Amino acid sequence: MKINILRKLLLLISVWVSIHSMAQNISVSSFRLLENDLTANTYGTIERDHNGEVAALLKISTTAQGFSFEAGMVGVVKIQQKVGEIWVYVPHGIKRLSIFHQQLGTLRDYYFPIPIEKARTYEMVLTTGQVETVVNHTLAKQTVVFQVEPANAIVEVDDKLLLVDETGIASDILPYGRYTYRVSCENYHSEVGVLELNSGSKVVKQIQLKPNFGWLQINASDEFQGAYVFLNQQRLGQAPLRTEALKSGSYQLRVMKPMYKNFEQNILINDNQET
Repeated sequence: MKINILRKLLLLISVWVSIHSMAQNISVSSFRLLENDLTANTYGTIERDHNGEVAALLKISTTAQGFSFEAGMVGVVKIQQKVGEIWVYVPHGIKRLSIFHQQLGTLRDYYFPIPIEKARTYEMVLTTGQVETVVNHTLAKQTVVFQVEPANAIVEVDDKLLLVDETGIASDILPYGRYTYRVSCENYHSEVGVLELNSGSKVVKQIQLKPNFGWLQINASDEFQGAYVFLNQQRLGQAPLRTEALKSGSYQLRVMKPMYKNFEQNILINDNQET
């Protein structure tokens, strides 16, 4: 029994501390009449209550925003947000004011220490906790599409490998920014470039890689038909012949036939050309 009573007591203390802490998020550090401030009774800043009488003005000093106020049955006449303070016009004679804020909590029924008279200006200094502002940053993104040839090419964006389908299409959705892309394929010259993504419209890159290969055509008259053809000491076949694609570059050609002197020559295979 004693343990249960102790638990209930601790729970009540915890709840009281929680409520007390929330209440301390809004508190009044001072309230006074501004004897020489004529704002409430000056043309242009006068406000009248529902009875047509000049309202009193409470200048509430605070840097926070988002407050609402309640003055009981008589209500608040007008609220104006100013730099560093809030002007709250109220009917004269009110006894209390409640202050509400979505994050800071509530100060309920603050009773004024002095009478609230019509056409007079008062200063209320509030002490509040910190208002936390949470900003959600949404990254703007853009679609980029690559159409590459040959269709078996490899597409990379900032070293990220993209999936290329059988038609040579690869795509991705990337945050705005600057990216380096590379398209490569065996026996083709690679292409490297820069992507600038900064708008909502889709970016399409059409890339046709340039061949890094050519062909060798060996023609032969009747006399030399059947001669053996070697390229870099590798036998290719017998003349006449046309090779499959050869990587561009320099080669040593040799043609041999019994009873004839060997023919040797350095040749150059050029990109996408027949030699």
